[in-house]
Amino acid sequence: MDSSTTKQCKKIEEAVGGALELSRITGSRAYERYTGPQIPKIYEMQPEVYQKTERISLVSSFMASLLIGRYACIDQTDGAGMNLLDINQREWSKKALDAIAPDLEPKLGNLAPAYAVAGLISPYFVESLLLQLGLVANCSKLRFRYLFLLCDSASLTSTTEINQRKRKLRNIHCKRICSVCLSKLKRRMFRGWPGGYVLWKTDNFELLLTWLRSRFQFVGVILSLKLIVIFDNLVILNIGLTLSTPGDLAISLGTSDTVFGISDEHQPRLEGHVFPNPVDTKGYMVMLCYKNGSLTREEIRDRCAEKSWDVFSKYLQQTPPLNGGKLGFYYKDYEILPPLPVGYHRFVLENFTSDSINGVTEREVTEFDSPSGVRAIIEGQLLSVRAHIERCGMPFPPRRLIATSGASANQSILGAVASIFGCDVYTVRRPDSASLGAAVRAAHGWLCNQKGGFVPIEGMYKDKLDKTSLSCKLSVKDGDPSLAAKYAMMVKKRMEIENRLVEKLGRL
Repeated sequence: MDSSTTKQCKKIEEAVGGALELSRITGSRAYERYTGPQIPKIYEMQPEVYQKTERISLVSSFMASLLIGRYACIDQTDGAGMNLLDINQREWSKKALDAIAPDLEPKLGNLAPAYAVAGLISPYFVESLLLQLGLVANCSKLRFRYLFLLCDSASLTSTTEINQRKRKLRNIHCKRICSVCLSKLKRRMFRGWPGGYVLWKTDNFELLLTWLRSRFQFVGVILSLKLIVIFDNLVILNIGLTLSTPGDLAISLGTSDTVFGISDEHQPRLEGHVFPNPVDTKGYMVMLCYKNGSLTREEIRDRCAEKSWDVFSKYLQQTPPLNGGKLGFYYKDYEILPPLPVGYHRFVLENFTSDSINGVTEREVTEFDSPSGVRAIIEGQLLSVRAHIERCGMPFPPRRLIATSGASANQSILGAVASIFGCDVYTVRRPDSASLGAAVRAAHGWLCNQKGGFVPIEGMYKDKLDKTSLSCKLSVKDGDPSLAAKYAMMVKKRMEIENRLVEKLGRL
C-alpha cells in the first residue's frame, strides 16, 4: 500500500485546520492512498505534467469514460474517497482544493449523484460486440444501445411492468429476429464476459426484454453504464447486503476485514471513513478497514490449531467468553486501524471481573496457551470493530448485523460476533454479494433514470425480499444479553491499551 505521500498528508491537514477538520469536511483525515494527497506529489515533483493534465479521474470514472467515449463524471460517493469532497454539501470543497494544488477543480470536472446515468455505450464497443457475437452478417441492422445485467437471482421487475411492455409490443412494427441469432446469443450469453455482464441493445427493446425475461432471471436493465456499480466493490457490497437503514451494520470477514454501517449523521473522527450513502440523498455510510483479516487469522490457526480450521473451531468453543481476561493485538501486516506496525502484543488483565475496570491492571506476556490464543485473535479483532464503530457514532447494539465473506462460514466465529455485539447475526444466502450489489445498483440507476429523479432503493425489494437472492438468513441468535455488557468493560480496557500502543509505536 502506497505510503509515499505522508508529507503531503500532513501539509493538507495543517492547511485546512487539522486532521479532525479535514475529517469533518471530507469524511476522513488525510490518507496516503487517497487521490487528494497524490495530486500535490505530482504537482511538486512534476509541475509540467500537472500543468498539461486535462482531466484527473478515478479508476471508476476513467473506465466509464472509456466505455462511453467521453469524460464521465466522478460520482459523489466515490469522490468522497479523495479527501476533496464536502460530504455534507456533496460538492467539491474549495478549502480542500486550495490545500492541494492550483486550478484543480476544472481538472476534476463535475460531480454526479451515485444513481445517475453516465452515458450511452460508445459506438466503438457496439461495433466490437456485434463482431464478437457474430451477429453482423445475420442482423446487420441491429444497433446495440442497452446494457443488460443478467444473473440467476429472482427478478425485481414486477409482473405488471412486464405485462405493460407486452401490451406495448403489439403496437410496435419491428423486424423479426432470426432464430440463428437468438441461438448464437444464448450460447454466448455467459461466456467470455467478466462477472456475467452482457452488453446488449437493439431498436426492438421491448421484444428483446420480453424474450430475455422469459429465459433468464435478470435484475436490472440500464440505459447506460454506471461504472461504480461494477468497479467499486466496497460500495456495491453495501448494496448487495441491503444495508439501507440507519443502524444497519455489516462485517466482511475477508483477506482484509471491512465494516460498513449506515448512519443518518456524520460524526467526524480521526479513524475510519464516512461517505455519502450511495442510495440515499441525505444519509451516510461509515466504513472501517482492517488490513489484518483472514491472513492473520490463518497464521494464528497454523501456530495454535495444527493448521486446521476444525481444531481452531474446537478451541474457540472450548474457551469461555472473555477469555479469562486475555487480550491480544495481532498485526501480521502494518495495520490501518489502529495505525500500528507489525507485531503481536498479548496482555493478561489482572483483577478483571467484567463488571468494572476499576483496579484492573494489565500484564504483558510473550505467549498464550493454544486455545486462548485462538480466542484472543477472534475476540481481539471483533472488540476493535465494536470500539471503533461506536466511536464513529453507530448505535449499539446494531439494528441488524450481517456477516459476509470467507470467515462468515465459521459458526464458532459467528457465535463470538453475536456475543460481542449483543445481537442476532445474519449471513447472506449467496457468496457474491458485491456482484449482486452491482446488479441492484444497475436496476436502481435505470429506475431513477426512468422516473426522472431519485427513487428510494427500498421500493425495489420491499415486501418481496425473501423471494430474492438479497434475502439473509439468521445464522446465530444472541444467547446471553448480559454478555455484551461484560464485553463493554473489556472494550474500554482494550482501548486504553491500544491508545498507549499507538502513542508508543504508531502514527497519531
